[in-house]
Amino acid sequence: MNSTPIKVSVVVLAYNHEPFLRQALDGVLGQEVDFNYEIIVGEDYSTDQTRRIVRDYEQRYPTLLKPIYHPHNVGMGPNFHACLQACRGEYIALLEGDDYWTSPLKLRRQVAWLDQNPDFTICFHPVLDHYEDGSRPDAVPHKFKQDVYEFDDFLTPIYTIVSTSATMLRNVRPTWPAWLFTVKPIDFSLVLLYAELGKAKLLPEVMSAYRIHAGGIWSGTPRHLNIKSFLLMYRQLWLHYAATGHGPKLRRHLFDLYLTTANVYANSGLPAGARDLLREALRLEPTRHLTDLPALLGAGLRLARSMARHQRTPAGARPAYPLA
Repeated sequence: MNSTPIKVSVVVLAYNHEPFLRQALDGVLGQEVDFNYEIIVGEDYSTDQTRRIVRDYEQRYPTLLKPIYHPHNVGMGPNFHACLQACRGEYIALLEGDDYWTSPLKLRRQVAWLDQNPDFTICFHPVLDHYEDGSRPDAVPHKFKQDVYEFDDFLTPIYTIVSTSATMLRNVRPTWPAWLFTVKPIDFSLVLLYAELGKAKLLPEVMSAYRIHAGGIWSGTPRHLNIKSFLLMYRQLWLHYAATGHGPKLRRHLFDLYLTTANVYANSGLPAGARDLLREALRLEPTRHLTDLPALLGAGLRLARSMARHQRTPAGARPAYPLA
């Protein structure tokens, strides 16, 4: 392959992924392509042997691997930002260091679609959930109802339609809002920002796997903290688009998400957090509480039950999770 131009920049985010990173990198290096690509590995000052693995691959594939070695731990957001800024390719493919690609034709198929359809900025595919401990069989969790998506299709606050390891983006966005790299999950917001610029195509074949394990940034975190993070991310999206025609729809979804999060907190034995979330919902949509009375009553009932359980539980046995 010639040294230029770069067709695809593959971003691999690596932090404490020693048991998994080789499989991730081998899946990228095993791609059967007829174009040039580069691999941008953001190594975020891991405490295990992840950096040593990256250096080993850099020595073996010096023309392909372009590592970013942070001198201290910067966190996922700044690491992701640094990697995106380093991308020179026409397209950007994403992968976290504990996930992996399952098809050697993944890049070729996604590039072919985007090359032939310039009005699309995103190409993705279904992803296999792989449970590292074997507690459940591998499965594809989502049943997709369509194969072409537009901006409004991504507004519904479900955890994800487009998984990180499935994503290829047309490299057409010169800048990103600063808040993008402070939220979790980043991929939901990133996809929405790119869907503002073009359509998204779902290819039918499963071509990557999402590894569920105790050390995962998302899968290894308690559910109520994940949904709170998702809520805070979605609030940033609403603020970003509040002055546009998308603002009212995002605001309605955010109200519903506050109620859902309050229910999760109440069911997790965290009544103070649930109460605060209900208050925020009413501040956000003070005129909706009559039309949404059943949902509010349900959330209030769960809160009351949680408070009663909390009062009966000895202080030392209560959940001590932070609310932020």
